[in-house]
Amino acid sequence: MQDCYVKAYPPDRSNIFIDLAQRRSLVPDRDLAWLVSGLRAKRHNYPKTLVYGRSINCITELYAWFLGCLKQDAFITVDDSPQCMVAVYHAHLSDERQQTTLTKFKKTDSTIRVVVSTVAFGIGVEIADIRQVVHWGRLSSLMTYWQEVGRAGRDGVAARAVWYCTASSAGDDAVLKSVCSDEACLRKTLLDGFVVPEMCLSKLHELAARQPCSQQCRECVCSFCVCCSHCRRACPCNNM
Repeated sequence: MQDCYVKAYPPDRSNIFIDLAQRRSLVPDRDLAWLVSGLRAKRHNYPKTLVYGRSINCITELYAWFLGCLKQDAFITVDDSPQCMVAVYHAHLSDERQQTTLTKFKKTDSTIRVVVSTVAFGIGVEIADIRQVVHWGRLSSLMTYWQEVGRAGRDGVAARAVWYCTASSAGDDAVLKSVCSDEACLRKTLLDGFVVPEMCLSKLHELAARQPCSQQCRECVCSFCVCCSHCRRACPCNNM
């Protein structure tokens, strides 16, 4: 193309809090116990959650772990029929089972509250009220990770994305390695990886110029505290 006008902006989703959980090793009994206890406590009111794993073996093991922990608590009875709150989703399932899971999960009052999935749950899936996205272990690429993060909070309401990672979880991706190092704002580090020539960088300049809150808030919602786990730690309100 000749003499074209380029208009590009960083693909930020400001309503999604970016969380990083560094571990020497990943242990579901320790790291994902909050999901199990949340499902037990809130049942069909638990926020819709996606748990991403890179391989079918990984998510199959996680799915079995959820069912093993929850046992009978994994089910909600609707019209005398038990409905499981946890579902598994990957490309090797039958088309019918995939469609059934998607159809149920799209409903506001869905009995499915957690879907454990591979990348198969991705582009083309539009579910506005997913509140949490959990990434478990190794990521394939920055682009795939950010697309999966973007499954959360598509209605504009506050959401959270947490990546449970080890030293090898970033693979060879330089941006993901920087995120794993947790030495700077996670959001800006990620968005820097999408910069192209002639992109409007005002959002990145804004992130770099922020100042932490100094009000000693009991529950702070400053630009640091709603950004990412790195920035939240930097806010004086969270270090009182």
